[in-house]
Amino acid sequence: MKNVESNKKKNRVATIRSLLGQIVSVSENRDLDVREEELAKLFVSTEFGELEHELTSVLVGAKRYMLTPDDCFEINNIQAKVISLPNSSRLYEFAKNWPYSFSFRVMEGVNARGEDFDYKNHRHYRGHLTDNPSPADLGHLGCTLSHYQLWEQANLKKGELLLVLEDDAHFLPYSEALLDDISKNLPDDADLVYVNGRSAEKLYCSLDRKPPYTGLPRKLFYRRTQVNKIMNRHYDSLPKQGGEVVRHWTGTDGYILTASGLAKLKAFVQSVGVPPLTQGGAGTNIDTILAALSSHISDQKKNGLGFVFGTSKSFGLLQEPSYLNSYVTSIPLVDTRDKLGLGAPSEISGTAVSAPEISRSDIDSIRDVAFGLPSEHSPAAIKLLELANKFRPTGERIVERLALLRAARGGKPQIQSAQINLEKKIIFVHIPKCGGTSIDNSGLFRHQAQGHRSLELMKSMIGPDADSFKVFTVCRNPWDRLASAFYYLSEGGCGSKLDLELRDKFVAKFDGDFGAFLNGFIENPSYFLNCMHMWPSVRLIQPSKVVNPLFVQQLETISEPEALFKFLGEKLEVGHERKRRSYSNVVHVYDKASFAAVGRIYADDVAEFGYSHYTIDDIKN
Repeated sequence: MKNVESNKKKNRVATIRSLLGQIVSVSENRDLDVREEELAKLFVSTEFGELEHELTSVLVGAKRYMLTPDDCFEINNIQAKVISLPNSSRLYEFAKNWPYSFSFRVMEGVNARGEDFDYKNHRHYRGHLTDNPSPADLGHLGCTLSHYQLWEQANLKKGELLLVLEDDAHFLPYSEALLDDISKNLPDDADLVYVNGRSAEKLYCSLDRKPPYTGLPRKLFYRRTQVNKIMNRHYDSLPKQGGEVVRHWTGTDGYILTASGLAKLKAFVQSVGVPPLTQGGAGTNIDTILAALSSHISDQKKNGLGFVFGTSKSFGLLQEPSYLNSYVTSIPLVDTRDKLGLGAPSEISGTAVSAPEISRSDIDSIRDVAFGLPSEHSPAAIKLLELANKFRPTGERIVERLALLRAARGGKPQIQSAQINLEKKIIFVHIPKCGGTSIDNSGLFRHQAQGHRSLELMKSMIGPDADSFKVFTVCRNPWDRLASAFYYLSEGGCGSKLDLELRDKFVAKFDGDFGAFLNGFIENPSYFLNCMHMWPSVRLIQPSKVVNPLFVQQLETISEPEALFKFLGEKLEVGHERKRRSYSNVVHVYDKASFAAVGRIYADDVAEFGYSHYTIDDIKN
């Protein structure tokens, strides 16, 4: 009997992995007509219903967000924090799957199973465990305390949102468009929004198990109490395990907090701590606690939708109305890797899944995440760099940083290669194709500065003192900057392997014809904006959001740098490096229509960097 159940579980997970793979494959096709046709085929597949609609919400998300042209989303009001234990191997897969232009911060989780962890004397512990708690009991406690710790350390400015993630979260193929939609249309009274698969799937429990599916959710946001009513009405259709309704309910692998929600949770942690709902077990897991804080007392009258919710009332968790104004998105942003059949080692098969094929960009992602971790997370950075070093043993930057971190474990590692001067407390944000290489080589930095990092990433390298650093950047009007990127790559860039790859991928087919390239760029900007040299400048720094002392130098007036030198408190030896090798093929290409189109594509750059007054007569190309 046990083998039969095990085989069913294997087959189920294999089906989920296969269907998710088909959706991802559709998302990678740039032809919108083909996307629509393939999604229509998936919508009539009975496999989705047979899986108790665990992936139907993902399919609905694909149909909603993948049938419009890909766009470049600039999400500027979200902090992202991921909870991960120091030795977790999950962080690599999480970083590899990260889809956004802004970076995330790692919050080191509480390892309640560690030998040096004294749970009885923890300030939030309220005595619910036996004298000999099981590893599972301690795991639940550690998970709860990790979320508590994140809330206590977090701060939100007005209008900001906090995206809280666990390191087993996997982003779904439309996640950029969905997060953009969520951030711009969040209900005004929201404290917390669940954005994970376990929450979303409950909205689909009323559907038939075979197509055509009627009654699909029409809204993006549903109040948690609405979801509870749907679960009550269709209780027998909820996901089952071993013939019984599964009592997991919201999931904490992905949720969003507003400033009001964060303030309420901080107050709850201080006044209640970890409520002793049961003697050990999942009753004290953060999932249970948040589900109770998000539910009305009346939601629980018909069925026990949450673990021990009957007793949780005495601890003030269940209220009427609920303590938190919470919502569930009908389309999930993330789901857990295990649930999607992507986990490794596999608990289903009992054997480790074969290692994924590692690409150059994968290794770069691991390295950059490690470089971006603040000094207090040096153990996690070491673990990531050891992984990167395994696949790139000759990588000098990886080896150098790894040696420094190992030598100074527990202290602040030196900043290597980033445009940061720790002694003078200066940060330079190097926007591509704005003359930044000259600044890198000006002598301002003791080390060899190189690369293009966001201000947010470099501040995370510095740590708590980062807001006191002076920040400067050199910008350029986006019309000439785009032309410069095209000609630069057409000539092979700096000759590096990366620039040659970018040349072959983005510009080689135009054979030096900027006019032809411009037509292609305007027709499909989201494709070309993936090229590092064509990134919107606001991807690296958005002046209106900077809290540091800031100076923005336009390249067009770099011949008069006195104000910049005064801001820095010193003169720089700045030449013009990486000039084009030839100007013979450069002609005035822009006309009024293309000038306007590029201006719209780079509208945020135009506004943020002071080029709103520019006309076609002000540019060189």
